[in-house]
Amino acid sequence: MSALYIAEETGSARIMNELLKLDKHLDQWRSEPLVAEFHTALRSTVVKQA
Repeated sequence: MSALYIAEETGSARIMNELLKLDKHLDQWRSEPLVAEFHTALRSTVVKQA
């Protein structure tokens, strides 16, 4: 979540790309609360940047 905050604040495409890769790797744990929270926050950030 810290990296997501930094990516959003700095507009870093490199960090965002790495977080999107991480999100794909976490698919199998999407039912876990922290993973679900990360996914939702990441998607929200991506939508804002688009």
